[in-house]
Amino acid sequence: MALDPAPKAGRFQIDLFQPQAFVAQYTPDWCVPASMQMMANLIAPDRIDRTRETQRKLYVLARQISPWTETGPGAAIVGWTVGLEQLGYGRFQELADPSMREALRIMARQVRFTNKPAGLWVWDGDHAWVVSGFKSTGDPAYTDDFEVTAVWVEDPWSGRVSSTWGPGREPHTLLSTTQLRRAWTPFASIHRPQYGEDGMFVVIAPIA
Repeated sequence: MALDPAPKAGRFQIDLFQPQAFVAQYTPDWCVPASMQMMANLIAPDRIDRTRETQRKLYVLARQISPWTETGPGAAIVGWTVGLEQLGYGRFQELADPSMREALRIMARQVRFTNKPAGLWVWDGDHAWVVSGFKSTGDPAYTDDFEVTAVWVEDPWSGRVSSTWGPGREPHTLLSTTQLRRAWTPFASIHRPQYGEDGMFVVIAPIA
C-alpha cells in the first residue's frame, strides 16, 4: 500500500486526529479501554462509538486477556494490544526502549508506516495515552536520520485531576519531548520483569 503522503526529504508531521474520535474514560480505572476506544475510532472513523457501554465491554475484554488483574482494577498492556487485534483493528505490539529518544523513533516509524495511532504507558505505568500524531526533523519513511520533536496526545484522563500527576490533558494536546518526559516515565511495575522490560519507555505500537 502506498504511503500517504509520499516519503520526501525535509521536516515531517502526521496528524490522525478527528475531534469526534476522542472519548474520556468513564471511570478512574478505564484508561486502557478508553484508549482502545479512541484508537478504534481513529482507525475506523466510519464507525465512531463513544458510548459508556462500549467502553465497559472493552474493559471486560482487556481484563479477560490481561494477567495479574484478578484482584485489582485496571487492565494490562497485553489486554490493550491483543484486544484491538481480536476486534479487527490490526496488529499491535508492546515495544520498548531504555532511551526515550529511541522509543519515540520506534513509535514514529510505526505510526508512519501503518497510518494508525499508537499508545504510551505513562505515569510510571499507571495510565494510558493515545498518540494521534507527531512532528519530526525528517520523514521516518524517507530517512533513518530523524528525531521526534513533539507529539499529539489524547489523554482519557481529560477532565479529571490526579493527586500525583495533576489535571488530565485537553484533547489533542501537542507536547514537546521535554513536556512529554514529565509524564512518560520508565515503566516501574513489579510485573514488568516478566516481560523483560522493567525501566523501559513503553509504546503500544501498530504493526500492521
